[in-house]
Amino acid sequence: MKFSQHWSLQPRKLAEQYRYLASWMEQTEQIPWHIDVDWTNVSLLIHLHDDVFFQLFKEESLLEFQDRQGTTFRLQNSNLIFTCFVPRIEQKETA
Repeated sequence: MKFSQHWSLQPRKLAEQYRYLASWMEQTEQIPWHIDVDWTNVSLLIHLHDDVFFQLFKEESLLEFQDRQGTTFRLQNSNLIFTCFVPRIEQKETA
């Protein structure tokens, strides 16, 4: 596939995902915290607050990425990528 053909399909794919997201929002009565585009996979990244994310996807198998700042949970569902970030809480030692 030529480069120009590849990029000409992207708006259509994203438009379909936005329509699916709108239906998902009506069905679940949830509003995402933030929406991004993953241009590598041409997929919508739907960022949810952690309480909403775990309420909706508690039975799902989640990908988990940890770093010094916290943990990012990720789930791909119907070409949408849902994520949430849980910051690491450092406990201070008391003297």
